[in-house]
Amino acid sequence: MSRASDLITQVDEVVRRRRVDKRRGRKRNLVKLTFRSLAQSTQSIRPQQNAKGRTEFVSVNPVPRNKQLIFKMTTTAMTPGRGAYNQTLIFHKIDFNDRLADKYPLKVSTKDGSFVYAGKLSGAETPVSVRCNCEDFYYMWWYHDNQKKALAGPKMKPYVRKTPPPPEGYPYRNPGEVPGVCKHCIGAFEDLIKKRLLTR
Repeated sequence: MSRASDLITQVDEVVRRRRVDKRRGRKRNLVKLTFRSLAQSTQSIRPQQNAKGRTEFVSVNPVPRNKQLIFKMTTTAMTPGRGAYNQTLIFHKIDFNDRLADKYPLKVSTKDGSFVYAGKLSGAETPVSVRCNCEDFYYMWWYHDNQKKALAGPKMKPYVRKTPPPPEGYPYRNPGEVPGVCKHCIGAFEDLIKKRLLTR
């Protein structure tokens, strides 16, 4: 084999390895957290959740090309004058069909007025990403959810600590750096379970 042929073979091997690494990187970036794993992670550092306001369903948007089902919810604030907080729950790896079937029980309207049928949503198995505009989600959860590819939407503005670290200053809000959800997101999930749109 000529030197030129050896060089071509080496280049081909480098290209092949880069393609493999790129595919592996995509797999590592896939959303893997579920409602159950997020709830358990939250409970590990916050066994009790404070009371919350009433959760209301806003919209559901199917995105078949991305295999996503996007729920928009809102929860009234317990503090007078605070209005409401908005939650976004994006379920991933959802299969869709144009006909009702046991595997596709959820009828969802599309933007053009037609309907599609979505696969079952499992709190234990369906990957999900979350978002809320409350203070707890911002200070406690969004950064670590984003690190685990479980933040819905763009990154939030990074928080800059204004006090010295412990022991001089206040303790860290999330010292274990674990992903999790605020009480409003938990309420949104529970509302979907009550509506039989999601199983535990």
